[in-house]
Amino acid sequence: MSIIKKSFATVITFTFFVCLSATASAQKSKPNTGEMPMNQQYELSRKAAKLPSGPDFYIEPVAGPILQFSILLTDNNNRSVPGTFIRPQIEILEDLLLASKAFALNEEEVGTASQPKITRFMDKHEKAFIIDVQKAGDKSHFFLTVESLFGRLTIDAGVIKRGVKKPGEAEEPEPLFYKIITRVQEARNAALTLPQGQ
Repeated sequence: MSIIKKSFATVITFTFFVCLSATASAQKSKPNTGEMPMNQQYELSRKAAKLPSGPDFYIEPVAGPILQFSILLTDNNNRSVPGTFIRPQIEILEDLLLASKAFALNEEEVGTASQPKITRFMDKHEKAFIIDVQKAGDKSHFFLTVESLFGRLTIDAGVIKRGVKKPGEAEEPEPLFYKIITRVQEARNAALTLPQGQ
């Protein structure tokens, strides 16, 4: 009976010391919260990088046994669709982008402000990419649709003004559509330097 009491007393003493050392350790490692003045917290949050918002398009080549391109399309509501595409698909996308840009700059199929005309550019064998060009007056408006295994999304890719700029007229910002063309071409060129067959 005394052996059981001694064992029980040893277990209780051991448990007490374990709890005591855990409490001391927790107090030492307790984070310093609330000690930064509010003005410093505000300054840090003001300088912090803001998350991107609005429509955007990202593309990057990915090395592997088959060269692929990773694409991320994001719209105004911060919805996004990722996708992975092979080189022939990206070549089709580039052709569609260049053809729709050339069309947007000419005076074919122009509607009015009340009845704009929309022309669709797509490949009959490749359904992953669709570009719509809406023309009304002297403006051409671009819409890009991407479909992947993860869904389908259409973004507003910007507007350009056709014709010669008048003297004193402000320079318009480059539309996202033109940036997309540049990014696709840069990704295709970057892919040439990636090792193949890894």
